[in-house]
Amino acid sequence: GVVYVAERKCIRRIDNQGNVTTFAGSPTEEGATDGTGSEARFWGLTSLTLDASGNLYVADHELKMIRQISPTGVVKTLQDPAKGPLPLVNPLALAFDAKEHLYVADQDAQTILKIELIPEK
Repeated sequence: GVVYVAERKCIRRIDNQGNVTTFAGSPTEEGATDGTGSEARFWGLTSLTLDASGNLYVADHELKMIRQISPTGVVKTLQDPAKGPLPLVNPLALAFDAKEHLYVADQDAQTILKIELIPEK
């Protein structure tokens, strides 16, 4: 009943009544800020996907980041726990497999990165 749309700098939420709201980010301000709802900043969103728990994942090709957005709108940047930032050049597409592994298609690196998400405790 809900549709999420990635714009360049924000995520829009369209409910089953057709109401459109800004779920995360700002339509007028770019940046790389994690936060909740309108406090978060994005720069060049290209793709989004949902996991089984209702978390939204978005690819930001300008910032070379993958961001997780909780069902309550909390935005966090994904990182490799051992190495820091993910090795991305131009992430364009996201998808989950049946085992909840996240795949990132990186156009300029000509790779597909498999991310095994670690559940939070």
